[in-house]
Amino acid sequence: MSDHPTILELELKRKGEADGEIDVHVASCAACRTELDFLVQLARDQLATVGAFEAPAGLDDEMTARAIGHAARVRAALTASAAAGGRRRLARVAPWAAAAAVVLVGAAGVLWRGGLGSSGPAAKAPAGIGRVDDVNRDGRVDVLDAFALARAVDAGDRRSEWDVNRDGAVDRGDVDAVALAAVSLGGGGR
Repeated sequence: MSDHPTILELELKRKGEADGEIDVHVASCAACRTELDFLVQLARDQLATVGAFEAPAGLDDEMTARAIGHAARVRAALTASAAAGGRRRLARVAPWAAAAAVVLVGAAGVLWRGGLGSSGPAAKAPAGIGRVDDVNRDGRVDVLDAFALARAVDAGDRRSEWDVNRDGAVDRGDVDAVALAAVSLGGGGR
């Protein structure tokens, strides 16, 4: 083991599956205990929210219909552009636009239906570790990062280091930016 356990080793500790060396280190290291406390709180927040949010009947059908409608508009734009000679540029942009539309429709559906829930205070990440959009510091940018940031924003935690879109405010725009990074092709994950 290096100076400090990795985030994965701390997660094993949280789950009670770590080896004795990690237990000894965490017992004597305040920084690692802070990391472990963050993981414990994040797990509690996520577990509490899973039971608190139940998607209304028909939401999947509505989101699918919106995505299909958007795909039809993109295809029509591709056809019109091909007739005008711009086929190559739109062919490169269309998959990204479709992926972004699906993410935005999904996020809008969740937000429109009542948000991500606010059953408890959001876990607070220690500052200055990893990428700014890797909110839960697990080494990847994924939907859980967007979820953690949404919970923090809902709880009023608006740390300047979480201003992912660099607009001077930590808000839903930053949550959307993290969500988009999580699903972008070749994007967020490490």
